Amino acid sequence: MLKKNLLGYAAACVASCGLLISPPVINAAERPAPQHAQVRSLDVTLSNSSLGGQYLTSAGNAIDGATVVLRKAGRPIAETQTDSRGVFTFQNLRSGAYEVVTASGVQPVRAWDATIAPPAASEYATIIADGAVRGQMGGGGFLTAVGLGVGIAGLAVGVVGLSKANDNEDKIDELQDQIDEIWDIVSP
Repeated sequence: MLKKNLLGYAAACVASCGLLISPPVINAAERPAPQHAQVRSLDVTLSNSSLGGQYLTSAGNAIDGATVVLRKAGRPIAETQTDSRGVFTFQNLRSGAYEVVTASGVQPVRAWDATIAPPAASEYATIIADGAVRGQMGGGGFLTAVGLGVGIAGLAVGVVGLSKANDNEDKIDELQDQIDEIWDIVSP
């Protein structure tokens, strides 16, 4: 009986591994975002003609000493470094479309004078270093199907094995109760 329980647990472990380590999960971390992906522009209110922002990791930690470049119409117009809190500032700006360039990419920004800024405009631009893994499915083809199939089959075998082991334990308990009853009758 112990052997059957161990077999069921082993099958459940194989199923879990098959599901967790399937090619789509592995490939998601390796595959860069598509080049045609649109990056949404940030609306930011200028404060005294200055554009402020913060450069953070995907975990929310400040990136200290990073170079941040401001471009207008594709041409660099200013460059600065982040401080220990990841904060950067560009001064003497007018309302308009800009691009904030960091090591992790380009973030379009629409800078607005406070008198004309839309209500949803932020007081500063938050730039997140793109280290996050996005859930991406596909591209694995045959290996994806095999990994998923092995995982599902292992899970099914594990569930069936555990169910049969539990049924056998119940039968053994019933037989033990019957033996105990017979023993009570036979014993003087």
